[in-house]
Amino acid sequence: YESYNGPTTQEMQESDRDIKLQARDAVADLLNASPGEVCLTQNTTHGLNLVLAGLAWQPGDEVITFDLEHSSVLLPALNLQRRYGVRTQVLPLAPDEEAESILAKVEAALTERPRLLFFSHIQFSSGLRMPLEAIRELARPYNALLLIDGAQAAGHVALDMQALGCDFYSIPGHKWLLGPDGTGALYIRQEAIPLVEPVLVAGQAFASHDIEGNLEPRKEMITKFNLTTSSAPLSAGLQEAVRFIQRVGVAEIEE
Repeated sequence: YESYNGPTTQEMQESDRDIKLQARDAVADLLNASPGEVCLTQNTTHGLNLVLAGLAWQPGDEVITFDLEHSSVLLPALNLQRRYGVRTQVLPLAPDEEAESILAKVEAALTERPRLLFFSHIQFSSGLRMPLEAIRELARPYNALLLIDGAQAAGHVALDMQALGCDFYSIPGHKWLLGPDGTGALYIRQEAIPLVEPVLVAGQAFASHDIEGNLEPRKEMITKFNLTTSSAPLSAGLQEAVRFIQRVGVAEIEE
């Protein structure tokens, strides 16, 4: 359709916008989140880095992660230590570690300044499903944020952002959702959106501006992370992938 009509015609641009909104809405439905808490990304790592780069880090802030993590978690977490003086704790984790042992390690690692717990919902190398809800309860008294890599979860197990209670959750379109490469999505809990500044800035980052440099940021809208041109065909593929998974039934897939 895009090739036939031309990618820059008004008709095509309107169609592109609608397709991207529909893809966002489909992901929001899959995650039991509001559309205003979801933005489309290129992949899981893209979403994770939007959060990590956009938080205001201070020397001495602490991040907790695990040594079993994919490099898309482990290296960005260690990079915070290199760039900002953040203390990154990498906890040892066996491929089949019991939930009680994981929780004991997390509880022992929580200190006076835990800023972020950053880990995968399901570990890529062994299929270990992390006790996410219980870790959230341990972190709650410290007001620590939870950033979750959902690369092995979306389309594989049922996801409910309201029940999980995490602050940030990043997913790909090309793994268990069976969609195209170059697609993904980032969930940010509504109350946490103002905590993350867009590092890559385009027109939707600001509500108003002038040539003197007076800028009014869109702090509470997740659309502040939108850039300019992206692929409507890929978004259409992501939307259809989500629909396919939902037709089969995530609960049936998980079973």
